[in-house]
Amino acid sequence: MGVMLAVTAAMPLIARADYELPPFVMPPASQLKVASKIGLREPVSFRGEEQVSGDLLAEWQPAGSNGIEASYSIVPDAPSAARLPHFEGYGIRVIDLSNGEAALAMMLGDAQAQRLILDRHMKRVRVHGTFVITDYEMSVECDVPWAKARVLTTERTSAVADVPELAGRC
Repeated sequence: MGVMLAVTAAMPLIARADYELPPFVMPPASQLKVASKIGLREPVSFRGEEQVSGDLLAEWQPAGSNGIEASYSIVPDAPSAARLPHFEGYGIRVIDLSNGEAALAMMLGDAQAQRLILDRHMKRVRVHGTFVITDYEMSVECDVPWAKARVLTTERTSAVADVPELAGRC
């Protein structure tokens, strides 16, 4: 019985070895061009620039004894997300930013961005706007799509909003 449980528990791992990516979707309206191999183990890289509208989210959380960890991302609106390359059934919902602090400063100006970053009276902020991104990468890991990019320019279309704590986040 113990051997049967071990074999049964290992079967999903064996099945994952044959896992194939779903079909790759390159929307015709996208300005991005594939710059790397489309495969299972590495993210797909793109060259070029794409304009994306949506929310810039900045979040600061305690890390370690006295540290603070920042994360910055763009949540694209539906038309922008539809222009982003992705795998079928795995549309891009969030783009992590490699230069998030700089993007926040572009969006708000250096002084206001530094106040938010240093004061931390808001743990999460949201600013709606339009962004030009580059160095776009995307993949699917553990059945979850992810994307990363660098922001080149921003245009703010709303005021800074404090975002309440999100219950049940992973």
